Amino acid sequence: MIKSIQTILIIILLLSSNHVCGQWETSGGPVTNISISGLVSVDSFLFASAPCGIYISINDGKSWYTFHYYTFSSYVFFKDTLIIADDGYRENKGIAKLYRYENTWKHKWVNYNPQVHDLFTDNEKIYAATESEGIIFSKNTTNWEKINSGLPLDTISSTNPPFYYVVNKTYAVAGNKQYLYAGTKKGIFRTEKQGIKWENINNGIEKSVVSSIYCNDSVLIISNSNGIYKSVDNGNNWNLTSNLAVNNRINNFEFIENKLFALSQTKGILVSVDFGSTWEKLNDGLQSLNITSITKTGNNWFSGTGDGVYKDYGNWKNSSSGIVCSSVIDLLSTDSILVSVDFNDVFVLKDADMLWKNTTQTIAKDYFNSVIYANHQLFFAADITGNYQSDCRVYTSVDLGNIWSVVSILTGYDDSYRLRTNGIDIIAFEDDVLMLSKDGAKTWKNISPPRGMGCNGVNDAVFSGNEIYVALCGNRELLKSEDYGNTWVFINNGLPAFEVYNLEIGNNELFAATRSSLYKSADKGKTWIFCGTGIPNSSLQFNTVEDIVCAKNICFMCTSNMVYASATRGESWINISAGLPPLPNGIWGGSLQIKNDTLYFGTNNFGIWKINIENLQIPVIEPDEQQEIIVFPNPTTGQLTIKLEEGFQANYVEIYHPAGKIITARLPFNNKINISDLPAGIYLLKIKANEKYYYSKIIKTNHF
Repeated sequence: MIKSIQTILIIILLLSSNHVCGQWETSGGPVTNISISGLVSVDSFLFASAPCGIYISINDGKSWYTFHYYTFSSYVFFKDTLIIADDGYRENKGIAKLYRYENTWKHKWVNYNPQVHDLFTDNEKIYAATESEGIIFSKNTTNWEKINSGLPLDTISSTNPPFYYVVNKTYAVAGNKQYLYAGTKKGIFRTEKQGIKWENINNGIEKSVVSSIYCNDSVLIISNSNGIYKSVDNGNNWNLTSNLAVNNRINNFEFIENKLFALSQTKGILVSVDFGSTWEKLNDGLQSLNITSITKTGNNWFSGTGDGVYKDYGNWKNSSSGIVCSSVIDLLSTDSILVSVDFNDVFVLKDADMLWKNTTQTIAKDYFNSVIYANHQLFFAADITGNYQSDCRVYTSVDLGNIWSVVSILTGYDDSYRLRTNGIDIIAFEDDVLMLSKDGAKTWKNISPPRGMGCNGVNDAVFSGNEIYVALCGNRELLKSEDYGNTWVFINNGLPAFEVYNLEIGNNELFAATRSSLYKSADKGKTWIFCGTGIPNSSLQFNTVEDIVCAKNICFMCTSNMVYASATRGESWINISAGLPPLPNGIWGGSLQIKNDTLYFGTNNFGIWKINIENLQIPVIEPDEQQEIIVFPNPTTGQLTIKLEEGFQANYVEIYHPAGKIITARLPFNNKINISDLPAGIYLLKIKANEKYYYSKIIKTNHF
């Protein structure tokens, strides 16, 4: 009994743990874009914002590890708290806090999420220059106000009535004790802090976008499309101190150790030791001259560039080891290589190599999302351009990606075709079209299910032997053909009245995933059983199954941000995601592949991660040992409510120590128990209700 409880407790701890356990590790790629939008040092910590998220280094840039998928392009220290903001159009734009809690760094959004171009603080208030809300400020980062009286307005066109809207667009903000300054598309504006009334102070400067501002007492330095200007009297008079080339701009000004840095888009780093009167370049060693940030920690200087993080002042060297950004949508393996797709290219990792190689970067193409291996050849299909109904070219490589050639062209629709194979023959599908090739993609035959048989759109398809399985876009519309698409029949006995989005084959069994549940068939689709035990399916979570692979009677499944394992041929699952980087949920993602006893997980943000399968301890858990239960509040100071299936009552509760030893037993009343007498710690509840057993991990605390 104790051994059983210990096993279940281990499972529950795995399901709930968010701590890095060291089992998962990055594969080091593929690396597609590690341009740095922000770089800041806090004590001995370095934070770098790449397109995929924020990385931290604690060893002076020698190596980096993932912190979060949020990004930032500006920062300030406000009342001893690091405030960051993002100017991107992604969901994670806005203003957030980074703070330390119990030796770890935490991220917390403030109650405002505009697209922010710049931040400034005078330690009493924090100001933000935003894309559409002008200049905003806050005294506490919780409540924000607009201060835009006098700032120029921008009219933005729209496809919906009233077909336009008016915004205050600002690019930069700075200030001193008396004034605030704002960069707009009509130049530089100034206002007294007491009594906001913005006025234009271009005073002879062309009225163009002011992208960056530096202010120190009455000294004001700005940049626009023409160059860098300096004023020593709060902007009343200006002098041009440096011309800028066409299509260049200053991304940011930074002042460190009596040096003023102008970080440009195309000309690298400019440094001034006389408050911007004269400038010199500081670019030796840089591969990219698009510079967004510069910082110093200890004796080491770091710059954020379009090619990653660089280290060593004036003799720059790349210091980006561990920063991996790519969105992996598909994976496959052969005897000697691992292959991945990131929407734009095919990457190959040879067994003897340590680096991923981009094999298709010279091919002009639109995005695509699959790669297959058939008849000892690699294939992918990609539209020629992003235009609607652009022809889709099918490419093949007979030498594992070294050389690619066009083997055929498919009629284009709005997306590239996805490819599947049985190892010899190939199917391609897009929108409502399903095509078959039996000669290595040279010629194609339309084998789409007859119109009127179901919804026309094809969600997914898999190919095994001469059997083709197709999930259409209607509820329970799962079809099968045993004659290469000549005839089709429905195979939905046991499936719920939901749309099937994903099909996979593992251990000779067929898996079908809806948006919130998983089913499998051991008889080639004749009957289906639920096999989603252990997978969260709350309506508040996005848990679509993205991929399933099986080997040695163990199956692995992934959602967009989690990986699960099953030792029961997929009938029940445990979460093995502890140690993976934080990944965004609710978007497309993940892909899985097994090669040489290693499980590879292609993430939607941080490239490919891997784990040794032999090191995994995957207990066999029967589905009825993982019944759904909610115990709240958790953590608790004493009172607990047990939420079971509708109509169920908890009859008996046993409470176990983490070591598996029973501590006490309680008789609940109205599905409630009180554990206020127990010391603080982690416990396991075993709950009997209606002749079923439920398990839940709880945390007892003495105070909140």
